[in-house]
Amino acid sequence: LFTMGLKADWVLERLPPDSPLVRPLRNIKKLASLGTAQVRDAIFALSSSAMQEGGLVSMLYTLIHDLRESTSIEADLVVAEWTVSLPSHIENVLFTVAQEALSNVRRHAQATTVIVTVQITGEQAVLVVQDNGIGLSPLVLQTYRDNATHLGLTGMHRRLEDLEGQFLLTNGEEGGLIVKAVVPL
Repeated sequence: LFTMGLKADWVLERLPPDSPLVRPLRNIKKLASLGTAQVRDAIFALSSSAMQEGGLVSMLYTLIHDLRESTSIEADLVVAEWTVSLPSHIENVLFTVAQEALSNVRRHAQATTVIVTVQITGEQAVLVVQDNGIGLSPLVLQTYRDNATHLGLTGMHRRLEDLEGQFLLTNGEEGGLIVKAVVPL
């Protein structure tokens, strides 16, 4: 679905604005975007039930293990501090952010290393996913929320906003991308 939307977008950019194909292609692009969002929501719902069985740290270890086993990327999980229990809805959002960020590392980052860090204090929960890949262009960093081709980034941002949290996306000083999710407790 995602690729179908990208292809429709690619064709739209090359068509004259008055082409009779513009309207049907816009509809295809919109349907692909909606379908992709529904698939992501279904995956989120399924991961929520798995989360109840093992908790956030267990699920993050599983993500890290799967990434190591299926790629040549060195991946590590660091639990810096964990002083309070998290409500399940916050665990679910943090897991989904980690899952999407690691999926992006696998597909786009050209990274050799990624570190996932979790810090839970009485005031906030912080999840950081940092890789040593190619990072994002300044344009994408500024406009991803307005661009239908960056649904994963937009979805992470939206989920954190729903919790009155923050989604921070920056390139690292020495390269790579830093995805940071902060949720007040």
